[in-house]
Amino acid sequence: MRQSLVLPSLATVCLLALIAGSIQADTADCTEYGVLLRDDFEASPARKSPDNRQWSETHGVVVNNTCSSRGVLAGKSAVFNGRYRRTLVTRDLASDVITAVRLDAISCFSFSGSVIAQLSYSTNGGIDYRQAKNFTVSSFGSSMVYELPSFPNDAYVRIRLREVSLFTGIADYHTWEVDNFVVYGKPPLSLATDFDTVAACNEGLTWIGSSVQPSDDGNALIFTSSTSPSSSKERVASTVPINLDSSVPLGSGKRQIIFAHDFSSSTTFGRSSSWKAISGGVITASRCAAYGTDDQAFFSGTSSRFIETNPLDLEHADKLDFWIVIGGSGCRYASYNGEDISVEYALENNPSSYIRMHLLEHNMYTKPQLVSVRLPFLARTSRTTIRWRQTYDNSEWSLNHVVISGVHPTEFSSFPAEFSSSTTFGSFSYWAAISGGQVSSRPDCFAYGSGYQAFFYQSGPRFIKTQPLDLRNIETVTFWIVIGGSGCEVAESVNKSVVVEYAYHSSNFRIIEFLKNDGYQNNQYAEVFLPLEARTASTTIRWRQLQHDGYWNDEWSINNIRFTGSVIPVIEQFSADFTSSTTFGSQSLWARISGGSVTDAAKCRAYGVNQAFFSQSEERFIQTQPLDLRSAAYLHFRIAFGGGCEPADSGESVVVEYSSSQNSTFIVMYTVEPHVTSVSVLLPLSARTASTAIRWRQMKHSGKNLDEWSLNHITFTRPSNFPSYFSSSTAFGESGLYWSAISGGNVSDSYHHPCRAYGYGYQAFFDQSSPRYIRTQALDLQSVRAISFWIVLGGSGCGTATTQESIVVEYWAPQYSTFRPLQYLSYNSYQSPQEVEVALPIAAQAASTTIQWRQLSNRGSGLAQWALNNIKFILDVNFPSNFTASLQNQSWASISGGFITSSSSCYAFGGPGSYQAFFSGWQDRYIATQPLDLRKAEELVFWIVLGIDGCNSASFDESVVVEYASLPLNFKTMLTVYRRWPSRLQIPLPLDAQTPSTVIRWRQLAFSSGGDAEWAINGVYFVAEVIGRFSESFPSDFSASTTFGDFSNWAELSGGTITEHSHCHSYGTYQAFFSSNRYRERYIRTQPLDLRKMKELTFWFVLGSGGSCNSAERGESVVVEFATSAQNHSFTTMNQLGYNAYKVSKLVKVALPAEAKTASTAIQWRQLSHSGSNDKWSINHVAFIPEVLLGKNFPSDFSEAITFGQLSEWGSISGGSITSTAKCNAYGVYQAFFNQSGVRSIQTQPLDLTETELLIFWIIIGGGQCDPAEGGESVVVEYTHSNRANFALLLTLVYNAYRSSRPVTIKLPSDARKRATVIRWRQLKHSNRGLDEWALNHVAFSSGGREKFLQFDLIMEKSAQDVSSYDINLEYSVDLGQKWQPVVTACNPTTSLQCKTMMPFSVYKSVLFHSWARIQIKLDDAVISSRTQFRYKQPSFSSTANWAIDNVYIGNSCPGDCSGHGKCIITAVGKAQSVVCGGNDDGRACTFPFFFNGIQYYSCIVRGREHPWCATTSNYDTDRRWGYCENMSV
Repeated sequence: MRQSLVLPSLATVCLLALIAGSIQADTADCTEYGVLLRDDFEASPARKSPDNRQWSETHGVVVNNTCSSRGVLAGKSAVFNGRYRRTLVTRDLASDVITAVRLDAISCFSFSGSVIAQLSYSTNGGIDYRQAKNFTVSSFGSSMVYELPSFPNDAYVRIRLREVSLFTGIADYHTWEVDNFVVYGKPPLSLATDFDTVAACNEGLTWIGSSVQPSDDGNALIFTSSTSPSSSKERVASTVPINLDSSVPLGSGKRQIIFAHDFSSSTTFGRSSSWKAISGGVITASRCAAYGTDDQAFFSGTSSRFIETNPLDLEHADKLDFWIVIGGSGCRYASYNGEDISVEYALENNPSSYIRMHLLEHNMYTKPQLVSVRLPFLARTSRTTIRWRQTYDNSEWSLNHVVISGVHPTEFSSFPAEFSSSTTFGSFSYWAAISGGQVSSRPDCFAYGSGYQAFFYQSGPRFIKTQPLDLRNIETVTFWIVIGGSGCEVAESVNKSVVVEYAYHSSNFRIIEFLKNDGYQNNQYAEVFLPLEARTASTTIRWRQLQHDGYWNDEWSINNIRFTGSVIPVIEQFSADFTSSTTFGSQSLWARISGGSVTDAAKCRAYGVNQAFFSQSEERFIQTQPLDLRSAAYLHFRIAFGGGCEPADSGESVVVEYSSSQNSTFIVMYTVEPHVTSVSVLLPLSARTASTAIRWRQMKHSGKNLDEWSLNHITFTRPSNFPSYFSSSTAFGESGLYWSAISGGNVSDSYHHPCRAYGYGYQAFFDQSSPRYIRTQALDLQSVRAISFWIVLGGSGCGTATTQESIVVEYWAPQYSTFRPLQYLSYNSYQSPQEVEVALPIAAQAASTTIQWRQLSNRGSGLAQWALNNIKFILDVNFPSNFTASLQNQSWASISGGFITSSSSCYAFGGPGSYQAFFSGWQDRYIATQPLDLRKAEELVFWIVLGIDGCNSASFDESVVVEYASLPLNFKTMLTVYRRWPSRLQIPLPLDAQTPSTVIRWRQLAFSSGGDAEWAINGVYFVAEVIGRFSESFPSDFSASTTFGDFSNWAELSGGTITEHSHCHSYGTYQAFFSSNRYRERYIRTQPLDLRKMKELTFWFVLGSGGSCNSAERGESVVVEFATSAQNHSFTTMNQLGYNAYKVSKLVKVALPAEAKTASTAIQWRQLSHSGSNDKWSINHVAFIPEVLLGKNFPSDFSEAITFGQLSEWGSISGGSITSTAKCNAYGVYQAFFNQSGVRSIQTQPLDLTETELLIFWIIIGGGQCDPAEGGESVVVEYTHSNRANFALLLTLVYNAYRSSRPVTIKLPSDARKRATVIRWRQLKHSNRGLDEWALNHVAFSSGGREKFLQFDLIMEKSAQDVSSYDINLEYSVDLGQKWQPVVTACNPTTSLQCKTMMPFSVYKSVLFHSWARIQIKLDDAVISSRTQFRYKQPSFSSTANWAIDNVYIGNSCPGDCSGHGKCIITAVGKAQSVVCGGNDDGRACTFPFFFNGIQYYSCIVRGREHPWCATTSNYDTDRRWGYCENMSV
């Protein structure tokens, strides 16, 4: 037990304060803590000007405390008081890690006007600066934060702060100050300090009013009146920003290190090494170090200079990183281009032919820099050699720290990529058909490899198509193709081109890519992004040649077809209806209820049986836990006032509120008036976060049993994005989500008429004599600046139009009585299909706007026809689509290797004379936007040309990638563009690109030299997510308002009725009750439903219960069926409900077969036969259960409802049972308790553990009242895959180490993290029934990455007054200190363990902490960000309000959260190393054997401590070093 707080002597305090002041040096290298520069201007008492080790330039700035009397800035500051020039410029800072700047500023005296300061930055040593931000310096003091853009890795950055409003000659009356100036780099992943050895950076903390002083456990950070400056009004200790958001987005894969090497004396070359050879250099500690200070690959010799690897397996690699310095920092100077260094690769089939992928210009790397090179696709083979080579040898250079990494993609791996002799077509193949060609090993031209190809040379239609494939998680299809070249007969005209098409649920194919005849004469790699409409559970892909001239003409081949993609996160499923088992608190999605309860005896009912009913005298509200609503758009619920409840009066309405900030501040988003019963609320963007709580609250009421109300049936639905294209399923009117009306035309397949606006397939086509128009539903266009669409009018097979037959585009908003014009489309200007962009006025950018296209008149049927298609809404992100003479700084951040010009060699969009971003220079070629708000963006659209049509030719590996990143910048690739004619590309934005601050970058991976592989882009814009009418989720219970037909989720009912007066009740009030005579077939059928993400169908059912329901007989069972055809007549049986098995109502669970999980599946219940008015049955409470998401949603605790088998997450149990009367408890009430004879084991069903890192559970073996286990009776934890019979060992739980209940955490090996993994617990042996007993509970799976943990020790002065302003407030910030919030506002844990062992608050009072206490907090998602800071703040203090903290740890959770004992330890800040608990030897591993009390032990023991422990040296008696055992193997 640690002792109470003991104040050291004043002399000791002063000495330690001086030590603390000296080690808190502003000039220390704190990069590992994410701080590149920090200056509080306090480093030296004699200092009069800013430290030149921090600042490269200072003009008109002194160090003083002019404004300190105001108490805003503590201590000294940088005072800007020069007469003519006031400037402060930092030293050079590394560009690859710099992220943001923060400072505090205050104006002291101002003779007149405001003080305007400017922050700017330079990447060329201060030659020129780019403005970052102008800001006004207030006389009240304020903080300023600026997010810096991304910079090239080969640059250094200087930050300049200056005054731009200088009043010359009156400096004494015009003064301002800056303090706490910080430039942030990449934050550390964790932080740990015990203050025993405080490094130069204070181990990631800063503090006011304290010092490091001795305590009973080394040092602590102590706050006393002696350590607090008289000018301080508060005491604060703050951490640096910490990157707690280290999880990898779903489906993106995890980056893996494939090759890593730091050169050293042990580096060898030759066959047995990764390195093949070095020439003109040696491994030595060089004069100019590229990385570190030890050995480098140093080149100064006169022979040919290069270093190369042996062949490496780079199949899954995509990035090469290394550090280099050329001709600087001590190396001999490089003076001309021949001293540039080429980074090259060679392949196994031609090892002596190297291909350049990056050029390092000699004058750009005079300081050590990190270089990142994207590996070209062709370099990613199983045997690739990498080489660095310098042509001339005048200069010197060094290389070190070479790392190659990659991401394993999610791939449609079962699809056979390459054709072979065994490729077949038809029902039992992935390929459905081939026409006009064959799979041949001897084609005239090879698309890929030298083996079998799909080769097309015959007469008749030429195409190849797949069977329907499940492409729901697929983003791209890639393939190799050659058209009319490389041996194939030339395809001479554009109509001989090949198109890539898709179709779903019909035979109507739609084009997604056009492969131009003369663009693929050499075999080329092609990558096609699938539009969202193509990503269904049943999509067919087809390659088709438009035309050809017959046998042996216009030939082509295709091969190596692959599907790749990623999993898209879905909305967290929220249980819609309240039930008798609804709970509140940590184990529920509901957090709190006040002034009401969940009951089936409510006076008024909103929906179903059980309600949340409010009638009590307390404040009335109900609140959810924080939910992940990032993918949600609407909140739906049912509510009831009156109708049995005492009516509410004026002002007694219910408001719906949300909070995305730890439930502290709620914002009203909807007010429900007393007459409303069914509500749908559009969630504001600020409510769509990963941690949003929803609350329903009555504004006021008149007391108990007055103004009552009920709530039920709460659901969330996803946004429905406006479909760009028309299809066979486009609907109008009440059933149309997006379109309200069409007149004088229809949506039809353009194959049947020549009037086409865009592509092939369905168009809105107008050719009838009635008024012609098409109109949308009311749409939310609040973030939309323009509409884009394709249209054709007259001409192109449409018939000639006259002046009176022009078209007008109009809009209507609620404030207007009629439509208002947007744009006039003249009759003779659109005779060929054209894209039109129409700007929306402010009045049209509303939450409920209707758009209409209308033809002014028509002369009759078949005349002046027109067609419309490909409608898109362009997002308003203040982004200009086309380039102009000057690059707009507010939209574009940077350009390299290119420039904006109207005289480029090639044009992406606009033609000669129009401005393009054109790239042909020597430097790295890229262009990047400023950070843009893309939260409502759906697609990125742009025009590009690369290596053709006037641009110098580009090879395959000289491709351009389109990338995105949010702050802090970590770019990810969306698309790779290869040699391409001027084309418009549309890219669906990934979910993690739809952020408030996203940067888009176009970057060329490689090019040979300046003027080669040229490219240009233009016409960049973003398509907005536009939400139409919502589609409500499936209603679980029948009601009086249940309908059937086109406007209902139920299609048809026969032989029954919906009634509350059925003779046999299945569930609730209303039933679907079947009692018709013998001539009516009895069934009920749903509409086609989207069941792609559903696992299970559940419902309540009763059949022939006796009495008025009559008993059923053999043959009168009910079958549950499904059909996926459009006609719903070909049904397949899923389950049969036996005639004598449901005489009492039962809950039925039916596992959905894979064939039923489609986007359009109908479900039917049908009685096989019946005897007239007998054999009655009823059904209710139909629900679909989504697929299990592991971790948070896994049913961690056993209960009486746990089952085993196909319908459960648990597979089987043997030798035990689930019981609440176990003789020993592992955790909670119900246990899996094992005390029977036979094999004792329990195992899960096959689980998807691909995104899982940790398995956590509680266990007890032979403890409590259980019979003790003996030698050999341990329990093992094992795993296997669903297709493997043998289990592999994860961990052995030694029989005598778990006699008290303990948590166990196992880090799963990569082989266990598969899509179908079974986990099993098994006792190796036991003596018999009732002996060697054990229990298991609280099984959970964790992703590991986002489970973050805060731990610290706290003590407060015993004599402190109980004054709230003396309390210690623990707060966090995610915006670099601009806003601080409590870490925990109430006991709201994510597991019951947290409430049991962790402090439930973050306001600490002295009356509770008179002695040292260890506080442990599992951090909620809202706290987790890429730069979270924490602070301890005492708002005010007195001489008796003293306190101290120690052993601060922030990072990944310790195993079992240290079970409430021990302290979290990491061995190095920010490194990916083990996190361990407890002991006194910094988490070192056990040493076996060890001596304790003179006895030698070979395993962990429990003697003398509450939990099993071991010594960390061989003799505890002499060394006294130890640690807890459960943590040593984790």
